[in-house]
Amino acid sequence: IRGRKRWIFYPPGVNPPGVFPSPSGDDVVMPISLGEWFLTHWNDHVRERTNPDKSKRPLECTVNPGEILFVPHGWWHCVLNLDDG
Repeated sequence: IRGRKRWIFYPPGVNPPGVFPSPSGDDVVMPISLGEWFLTHWNDHVRERTNPDKSKRPLECTVNPGEILFVPHGWWHCVLNLDDG
């Protein structure tokens, strides 16, 4: 893996802005691309960072080359490449 990656996580039971799973969880309606999500829902995401209920706040981190990250089951997540590679 090359380059840095920016990860965004939403805890289980908290849907990211613009993401709508069916009641069964089998189907999900969401933006066509990650780019569309950032353009359309970034401001909503930024507001969620200060949710009064800390257990519903999204988490973010940057993973550098050579580092690994474990994504627990049930966490919504997206990854944005920050560098070429």
